[in-house]
Amino acid sequence: MNFQDFTTSRAGIALGMAFGRLCPPKLARRGGRWIANFLAKKDTPLVRAIRLNQWVVHDKKLSSEELDEAARQVLQHTALCIYDFYHHLNKPESILKRVHLSPRAHALLERQHTSSRGLMIVGVHLSNFDMALLALGLMGLRPQVLSYAEPTGGYRWQNEFRAKAGLEIAPVSADTLKLATRRLRDGGIVGTGVDRPVPYSKHQLSFFGHTTVMPRGHIRLALSADVPIVVLSIHYGADGYYHLDVSEPIEMVDYGDRQESLRKNGERVLLEIEAAIREYPEQWLMYFPVWPQFFPELP
Repeated sequence: MNFQDFTTSRAGIALGMAFGRLCPPKLARRGGRWIANFLAKKDTPLVRAIRLNQWVVHDKKLSSEELDEAARQVLQHTALCIYDFYHHLNKPESILKRVHLSPRAHALLERQHTSSRGLMIVGVHLSNFDMALLALGLMGLRPQVLSYAEPTGGYRWQNEFRAKAGLEIAPVSADTLKLATRRLRDGGIVGTGVDRPVPYSKHQLSFFGHTTVMPRGHIRLALSADVPIVVLSIHYGADGYYHLDVSEPIEMVDYGDRQESLRKNGERVLLEIEAAIREYPEQWLMYFPVWPQFFPELP
């Protein structure tokens, strides 16, 4: 079982909940840093994936020692996010205080009441992405959130948390995709995460200047419903709060060929995601190797 599988398993979630509920903040932060430093020294698939992703994000300019430090920072931020999420999980008012919205994010909340046109929201796994979802749900955003097609017990547990905040969670299937398309055409909002690689896909997109297999389902939905896409991201600031922002709407363009339209629009959205990650690379919590073809070159 890899790190991502463990953190989304029932055992991992139960451990996170106990960690968040029982540990005082100062002790949790010290303990989280110690665990992160310990894990960062191990030659594991988790650490190798983080080092690889950070190397590409930094344009392949980091030395081996700098990559070690980058991995340590990512794991330290992971520990912070896990603690904060479970510490505040059953405290709606606390979540709302911890997450600050940009003017564009506030406009997103108003949009569902003022616009008759649908909208596709795509998320990037920066910082406390799950806390951002809960905060938006508590603030009244009502999207249909597309999740993994076959959720494990841990993922189902996570989806229960999200549903309590008012989010409509829909594991991907032929039926939920039809409902999502209909919802978008009727002026509703649909959201999903899009920066996790999909190894089984044959369709590659350029991301940080290199080809990789990234999701395209959100592009397919947006093209079918003729709606724009916005990129949602969250980062942890020096002020100790999480800051949530969205991009300007990205209108889909018909390039005359279906595959070309999927590729070019997909890469336009990925450019927005690149910009968000480049600003806070140590907060990109991606534990899967996005560009495995570069493992042989990794310092």
